[in-house]
Amino acid sequence: MSSPREIELKLDVPVHNLPLLTASSVVKGASKSATKSVYLVSVYFDTDKLKLHEKGLSLRVRRIGRRHVQTVKQESKESAGLFARGEWEQNIHTEQPNLAAARDTALAPLLNKELRRALKPVFETRVNRKVFQVQTGESEVELSIDKGKIEAGRNPPRSVK
Repeated sequence: MSSPREIELKLDVPVHNLPLLTASSVVKGASKSATKSVYLVSVYFDTDKLKLHEKGLSLRVRRIGRRHVQTVKQESKESAGLFARGEWEQNIHTEQPNLAAARDTALAPLLNKELRRALKPVFETRVNRKVFQVQTGESEVELSIDKGKIEAGRNPPRSVK
């Protein structure tokens, strides 16, 4: 069985150009499909020595309203902002990673007591996200516009269960 895949193209738009983007014909054509803005808080976990990053992995717990979603991503080669990677998502019950839920992911070979003790939050993103579904012929593309902040180094370490 192949791993779940995510294909993502990230573009950085200066804040002062956001009105131009949202006024574009592509976004205006998709405005009927736009979701209300959703506030997302994502905490990314790793060790002090960035062991997950070194292995091309990331572990995130995202809060969406009252839900917590854990995501493990396995990086592949990036090319001009285009990402094609393995991705495993699972609903969990707390803001702490559930490593038992990661047993069937690319993180599995690293799961041991040492990693459990060493994991801590390394950075956090807080964004407002608006999602548009763009139809072009038979293709459908999800366009997400995020506006927010990335914070690192200010959170105390949290225990991992």
